[in-house]
Amino acid sequence: MRVAIDTGGTFTDLIYLEGGFLKSKKVFSTPKDPSQAILEALNQINKGYFNKTYLFNKRGKV
Repeated sequence: MRVAIDTGGTFTDLIYLEGGFLKSKKVFSTPKDPSQAILEALNQINKGYFNKTYLFNKRGKV
């Protein structure tokens, strides 16, 4: 699964490819710990498959 995530002040946005279709998910951000909002969005799209072990940080211009 290919995923792109943008964490912001109010919302964390996630876009991903599933079955050849581009889909999106929006959850409330958690400014004190952005990883919580990221995990929430990932878990919503993939029913709990992701955990902190699988996460890594890639920053750059899109």
